[in-house]
Amino acid sequence: LAYKHKKQYDQAIADYTKAIAFDPNNLMAYINRGETLSDKGQFDQAIEDFNKAIGINSEYYNVYILRGNTYIKKGQYDQAIADYNQAVAFNPQLFVAYNNRGNVYISKGQYDRAIADFSQAIAINPQFAAAYYNKGSAYEKIGKTQDAVDAYRRFLTFSSSQDNTEYIKHAMEYISKFGR
Repeated sequence: LAYKHKKQYDQAIADYTKAIAFDPNNLMAYINRGETLSDKGQFDQAIEDFNKAIGINSEYYNVYILRGNTYIKKGQYDQAIADYNQAVAFNPQLFVAYNNRGNVYISKGQYDRAIADFSQAIAINPQFAAAYYNKGSAYEKIGKTQDAVDAYRRFLTFSSSQDNTEYIKHAMEYISKFGR
């Protein structure tokens, strides 16, 4: 994990591989190696590791989110949606899964579905800033200016200095231009 956090991916992958050799049913080693492979851009290998993790424990719902995120990176949106659906089937309170699925719907031009998912994420976690931003973006794309302004205002209320400053800047500029 330390190597992964330091972005020393090859060392992290080597350590996870050793852990798997020691214990072929080490769920977290497959998941962590899959995440690292995905971060490194080795999406097919990452998906293989996530599949192995699911084979070990098909009810560990976070792996579906991680595999869905990797499918997004590959541009395989329908597979990502299927994984997010599976995650929320196991745990309907996974606001991140709703948010991520909403982003996929935006990519597919299905804005009403995206807004519904962002709204669900917000209903579960009313302080989840990213869902407000994404909801504002969806409203902006379909020309619902005031709804976008309202969502961006909520985003700014809950955003922190850790949020991407590009998003904060966009929200502030949009509100400045169109807000009342």
